[in-house]
Amino acid sequence: MKHVAIVLVLLLTAACRSSQVSFSEESIKYNGMVSTDGGGAVMQKTTVVGVHLIFGLIPVYKASLDSALDHFTKEARKKGMSRLRITHSDRETGIWLFPPFTWVITPVFYDITGEVLS
Repeated sequence: MKHVAIVLVLLLTAACRSSQVSFSEESIKYNGMVSTDGGGAVMQKTTVVGVHLIFGLIPVYKASLDSALDHFTKEARKKGMSRLRITHSDRETGIWLFPPFTWVITPVFYDITGEVLS
């Protein structure tokens, strides 16, 4: 449901032509385990939401690996981190959320997950 609300916000603000919507979450609950690079690691997940047209072929607000990595690293820098290890990235195209509407205006979600370290 969170994805649907973000897509609606993007569609309502389409005239603004600002950059993609992105959000990050983090966790430090390692339960006594230590990262391979030592302590102080934070697991971070950043999601970039974009809107593409016609089955996701024509980007209006582009959600790509490049834009997701850009947002991921900016968020890590805000926290004072200087090193990272990407563990997973994933792209989801929401063609089937509300057909036939999403066949024309398609939400695209790009996730990057990884460890950020100081």
